[in-house]
Amino acid sequence: MADELATVLERGVFSAPVKVWDAAVRRAEVIGRLARVDAVGLEAADAAAAELGLSRRQVYVLLRRWRTGEGVVTDLLPQRSSGGGGGARLPDEVESSCGRCCGLGI
Repeated sequence: MADELATVLERGVFSAPVKVWDAAVRRAEVIGRLARVDAVGLEAADAAAAELGLSRRQVYVLLRRWRTGEGVVTDLLPQRSSGGGGGARLPDEVESSCGRCCGLGI
């Protein structure tokens, strides 16, 4: 039990709000069923999307996360974007020009 608890804490389950956790559990029920077959067709993906209120694309994203993860609810908790790894997206001179044009004084 202590090992299970340590694993749960490491995976961040206790920091997930109840509403978010419940949504992940519901998604796991549907995505877990889909994951049992090798190839998920459009009809099955669309049915899952309708059941979950998601797009077909999002169903395939969740399915990939389920399959590459451990096949547990925490695989389907929302993930935070890295925001592009912290690097600037534009060269400094372009950022500066945009800042001047927008009145940001950059």
